[in-house]
Amino acid sequence: MVLAGETLFIAGPPDVVEPQNPMAAIEGRRGGRLWALAAADGRTLAEYSLQAPPQFDGLIAARGGLYLVTTDGRVLCMADSRSSSPDSSSGDVPR
Repeated sequence: MVLAGETLFIAGPPDVVEPQNPMAAIEGRRGGRLWALAAADGRTLAEYSLQAPPQFDGLIAARGGLYLVTTDGRVLCMADSRSSSPDSSSGDVPR
């Protein structure tokens, strides 16, 4: 869970329990979900499907982007295409 400005981002496995396979979601076999919520009233602003669930404590907001590490080893970066981070105009990649 990350609060970035007035948006709260929450990521996790889907909230489903299949009678024939009740542990599928929690074991990561049903992918993951990412929600963007209005911090003021909890209203859903956006919802995204993920191919794999997020890694525990693997969500961070920095420099205008939301970074998410998934249990299958990927690092996803999501950013608003209408804004640019300080590094995007120069092409510099922090090391």
